Amino acid sequence: MEDKNNLYQFKFWQLFLIVSFIYIGIMYVSNTMIYSDAFYYNMLSQKMEIARIKDIIEMQHKYQIISYCIYPIILLLKLWSVAGVIFMVLYLLNQEVSYQNCLKITLIAELVSVVAMLVRVVWLLVAKPDNVNDIQYFSPLSLTQLLDLDSLPKYLFYPLQLFNIFEVGYWLVLAYGIMVFTNWKFEKSFKAVASGYGVALAMWAVVVMFIQVQFS
Repeated sequence: MEDKNNLYQFKFWQLFLIVSFIYIGIMYVSNTMIYSDAFYYNMLSQKMEIARIKDIIEMQHKYQIISYCIYPIILLLKLWSVAGVIFMVLYLLNQEVSYQNCLKITLIAELVSVVAMLVRVVWLLVAKPDNVNDIQYFSPLSLTQLLDLDSLPKYLFYPLQLFNIFEVGYWLVLAYGIMVFTNWKFEKSFKAVASGYGVALAMWAVVVMFIQVQFS
């Protein structure tokens, strides 16, 4: 396992900053080339006056700057949460893997989400959808791409979006990391991911669905 462990011989904060800057770069491209000023004018020109559209665009620009600043915090909270779940599951299974190593497992797995976000932005740049729903509910290589969303209630969109190739890849990379630090077989490591992260993700999906039903 020594060669495999080399993958995790990195400084967490250095890679975290790199991943954060990549995410912010992707968000900037999305905000300037997909959710552009022209996009808002084309979408709202039939419904609002130009002055009102201009106010909305200026407000969006302010929110975008804030989102760039807080996204690393949101990402860190996600990594802490997933790492905490993995750490707890391994502890209950009598495996002494440090929380720092659980963070490294989670951060490597996050690279799958980076690829997913890149694919999504590239597809939207090529397809150039002119409808907000087409952008909001697009999830690359997910179950939603095979279904007619107009015939489904909106509260089902999020859980359906979770069924995608990249989420499967995320689980596999988490399982690989657990395998490296525990010397378990991959199948056992994957079961640990399912019993910990999988359950937590399912609970989160239920919470999101409940909130959407309450406010729909």
